Amino acid sequence: MAGKSYNKILIATDGSDNAKNAIFSGMNLAGLLGAKIYAVCVLPTHPASSMYRFKDDAMGSTI
Repeated sequence: MAGKSYNKILIATDGSDNAKNAIFSGMNLAGLLGAKIYAVCVLPTHPASSMYRFKDDAMGSTI
């Protein structure tokens, strides 16, 4: 696979800060490789589903 380069990069986003970082990283990579960027925005299928947070009792953190 040596010498093989990517000519298409898919960037997925959900609007989060982590996704924004991924967008910039994907754009930089595409620029370096001369690749085309394709984007997809991922949203919850049910608006109320994004309102629920679950507690991980073992770790004591919200996931």
